[in-house]
Amino acid sequence: MGLLSTVARWLFIGRRTGYRSRARGWVLQRVLGEPEVGPEPPWPSTASERDAAEATPESMPKGAEGLEPVVPSAELAEGDVLEAMVQGVPVALIRLDGVVHALSGVCPHAGGPIADGTLEDGEITCPWHGWGFNVSTGVCAVDPDAPLQRYPSVELDGTIYVGVSV
Repeated sequence: MGLLSTVARWLFIGRRTGYRSRARGWVLQRVLGEPEVGPEPPWPSTASERDAAEATPESMPKGAEGLEPVVPSAELAEGDVLEAMVQGVPVALIRLDGVVHALSGVCPHAGGPIADGTLEDGEITCPWHGWGFNVSTGVCAVDPDAPLQRYPSVELDGTIYVGVSV
């Protein structure tokens, strides 16, 4: 695959498990009436599904108070990166050494999709301009004054929970 087609894929399609791919599948199915071609969107689609999906403080596992359930733990394997929307904020979920890290899904340099980047040696690299960020701290190797925002995350009862203050 050539460089131009790779960049076009990152810009318009995203990762197979990313938010843009899920949103595209949702639009094809719900708006245009075409058969579903991908995974279900990461958000409830009807009012009754939204009501059923809302967690009450009593139903939240101890330790996940104030956090939002995002994805089942099984969807994020070791060394994987998954893009998710949490309260309208793009978040890159990364499992590294058994720990789930939640970082801003947008590069502070040029707005690139962090979840579409490559993960190597504990660093996630922006696919647009190659800025690398430490997964554990969010610190940028190129410009330490431009770190990725880190969000609190916890994995409980087979679900990954993330907190985003908007």
